[in-house]
Amino acid sequence: PSKEGTSAAMAVTKMDGMRQALFIETGFGADQVGLDPTKAASRACRNAIEFNSIPCIRELMTDGYDDMLIRVTLCLPGQFLAAVDTEELRRIFPYGTVDV
Repeated sequence: PSKEGTSAAMAVTKMDGMRQALFIETGFGADQVGLDPTKAASRACRNAIEFNSIPCIRELMTDGYDDMLIRVTLCLPGQFLAAVDTEELRRIFPYGTVDV
């Protein structure tokens, strides 16, 4: 991956093959009762994509959605990283190649 941006505070990491980042979405998720990091991360992913309306996406993705590259960056305490089921998170996104 390479980093590009207008300043050090606004750097965007691109996946190999990605020409440009078109959208950046953020989401929040928690599992306060069970402390399940996968459940919290799943909620954050769904929260990030749930209320989007991108009317021009069909025009931008002229070859179909399968070529879409999706980068998921999780922010959580280090002790929970190993417990996150990244395959479950990938299944949340209906299109494209997902990198968690």
